[in-house]
Amino acid sequence: MVFPTLHSESSSGGNPHHASTLDIESPAFDRPLRIGVMLDSLTAPLWVAKILQDIAAAPFLTLSLVVVDATEQQSPPATWREWFGRQRAAAPYRLWEWYQAADYERFRREGADPFEATDVTPLVREADLLRVEPLRVRFVDRFRPEDVQQVRDAHLDVMLRFGFRIVKGDILEAAPYGMWSLHHDDNRSYRGGPALFWEVFERNPESGTVLQILTDALDGGKVLYRSIGPTNFASVYKNRRATYWKSAEFMMRRLADLHREGWAALQALDTYSEPNTYARGIYRRPTNRQMLRFLARTYAYRFRQKLVGSLEEQWVLAFRRRGSDDRFTIIDPPADRFYADPFLAEHDGRTFVFFEDYSYVEGKGTLACAELRANGIGEPQTVLAGPDHLSYPSLFQWRGEWFMLPETGARRRVEIWRARRFPDQWELETVALDGVDACDATVWEHDGRWWMWVTLCVAGGPRADEVSLFHAQTPLGPWRPHRANPIISDAAHARPAGALYRDGDALIRPSQDARGGYGHAVTLSRIDRLTTSEYHETPIGSIKPTWHPRVRGTHTIARSSAFEVVDGRLLRFRRPYKK
Repeated sequence: MVFPTLHSESSSGGNPHHASTLDIESPAFDRPLRIGVMLDSLTAPLWVAKILQDIAAAPFLTLSLVVVDATEQQSPPATWREWFGRQRAAAPYRLWEWYQAADYERFRREGADPFEATDVTPLVREADLLRVEPLRVRFVDRFRPEDVQQVRDAHLDVMLRFGFRIVKGDILEAAPYGMWSLHHDDNRSYRGGPALFWEVFERNPESGTVLQILTDALDGGKVLYRSIGPTNFASVYKNRRATYWKSAEFMMRRLADLHREGWAALQALDTYSEPNTYARGIYRRPTNRQMLRFLARTYAYRFRQKLVGSLEEQWVLAFRRRGSDDRFTIIDPPADRFYADPFLAEHDGRTFVFFEDYSYVEGKGTLACAELRANGIGEPQTVLAGPDHLSYPSLFQWRGEWFMLPETGARRRVEIWRARRFPDQWELETVALDGVDACDATVWEHDGRWWMWVTLCVAGGPRADEVSLFHAQTPLGPWRPHRANPIISDAAHARPAGALYRDGDALIRPSQDARGGYGHAVTLSRIDRLTTSEYHETPIGSIKPTWHPRVRGTHTIARSSAFEVVDGRLLRFRRPYKK
């Protein structure tokens, strides 16, 4: 079996250029953690199989016990009366059942399907197998005392729940660090189900997921991890797919934290002790009446998206004097190109803007630069090109020389280039991170140490929900991952959106706000705490796509002592250009 893999903090030691867990000489546990899992059967969704594979591969974990639900499946109706009774009970939800099946069938081939049924027997054969029939009352499963005792006798550290229904009772405390379960909604806003449906129904731009330690309160356990992503209003299945792949990493991250840092580190998480303020009631599957409203909205949204898709999307640059309230001046690219991802460099009394120069004809980007003056920019010139796509020319200076970290995602690494002759001749200096699917690496020097913010993408997951942090003594490495990676898991202010800058005494980090879709807006956050073990930033402002009447999105900002440059997404009628 081949499963999507996360190219981020997944192993210790090895090549220092690889993203890896921070080496700790004395972890909190001097043995692997003993893990139990709860499954409905030995056929599980692919996203669960991915987690089981990661557990088997992790040297700090041992899969010790597998608890499988032995409850017999519902038998066919024995009488006509029973058949009609079942039909009557299901009738108010027929549209939901139809939509869920049709939505899955339509979109599941567009990417790796996290719900594909997978035989996990090879992944759990080394563990003890316990089949139990829970005591079922309505939607709740409780375990008999003898079954609870068998679980306790396995001497587990953590139980992971992937099956059964709502679990209550003594089984929740059979492992000393609790029963961990993923809830694919933000439990501050939604409890119950169906997963990630009501966000689409209510037009909520945020779709959350939490990893929690279960208690008898429905979806009200201790939260170990929370992630916020953008809602996909076109499809519940598409909204689920990216979120389930992303959340398949959460358990492994917190299990690694538990083994390395100890239980007190998890209890110290901000989310662990957050107050329970939920007061919205329990969500249930939608009725036919609710589904009619949902379907009307969903198909109207898809129709609008098709109309927008008939137009041409073009990114442009715009600039103005820094600190002024002047209107931005748009720099229009040729019809067959777009300009995006601006970075500014002040050199020998002149200001240069570096940017992605994307060719529709070639289907890829190169990196270009032009001199920026008060009355416009000079003629753009290509400074870096290759056989694959390049973008986001992240610039920094060190020891009087200019360096650049272009986005080279197709090469699965983060490269650092040095200017042999500024601004138009560059040579590869080193590889900062290797074997990673990385976006928009951005570096900054602070307190004598170099820091790199970069989005490391989960296979099959979203590309703007999280950002990780690395640090080094010099910008040429070796780069070491931050203890809290990923430091942010929130689409409102994660993926980098340009160079950091100072505003008075404050250090400001621009990030993308992807809640309205990719390239929607920019969030400006003040960095409050930046050490090798702690990170905290506070969003203090935003740049929305309102700075010009023609703009529909904006996702990068650059500031120098004299200028401010942003990019913007325009929608235009298709213009002819030669191919």
